[in-house]
Amino acid sequence: MIDEPGAHIFDRETLRARLRDYNVVVFQIASSLVQSGVLALAAIVLIDVLYAQRDVPILLLLWLAAFVFAVLAFERQLYLPLATPRGGVSDVWPLMLMGLAQFVSFACLSPRANGVAPWELWYFAYTASAIMGAATIWQAARFVTIEDYSPELKPVGESFAAWLRRDLKELVIVVSVSLVLCVVVALQLLPTAALEWLTVAVALISIFGSAWLVRRDGQRFWVLYASVYPAPGAKVPSSGDAGT
Repeated sequence: MIDEPGAHIFDRETLRARLRDYNVVVFQIASSLVQSGVLALAAIVLIDVLYAQRDVPILLLLWLAAFVFAVLAFERQLYLPLATPRGGVSDVWPLMLMGLAQFVSFACLSPRANGVAPWELWYFAYTASAIMGAATIWQAARFVTIEDYSPELKPVGESFAAWLRRDLKELVIVVSVSLVLCVVVALQLLPTAALEWLTVAVALISIFGSAWLVRRDGQRFWVLYASVYPAPGAKVPSSGDAGT
């Protein structure tokens, strides 16, 4: 029996459509699995922190810093497929490793059997999270090709590319500072009291910095959204507006 033309369920156009959207599906599955586990662990650790016998204020601040960073990471994982028309399973490994680092950043805040939490390890877990976040952005930036966009959407592609470059530069700065702090903690260069005050300052900077980045990323997204779907009678934002 000869198949009729167009009777195949899986043809070239279907395969092209699946490959085109494959990166989006991979990111959605990987990020959802990782972040659901991170949030579940965060809830469990929060209960442990509230019943800790010592260092409760520091533990709460570090928990909140790790939580806001997790929100920022998840938000950026949601927009990365928009900026990367090409990609695939090679994009999964930095997501998984960043999720593992986030697990550790919460787990080290849970008190051990002696009632003391090894919160100093938070510096190393946070640094690892930032490194893998930078790797995720770098991996996405590799696949941004302006030629993949149609002529009328090239300004949008340029905005995405500028967005990723700026995010990567910011993460490189965060990683550099975090590595210095890890050296200070590992070599025990500060007395306990000074380290505790430094930790409070670092946690507050991380909390407000990550929250500000979440707000800025949201504003940039809506600028890009309006450049594709402008409101009736509204001025179409330029690519420079989207990249700021």
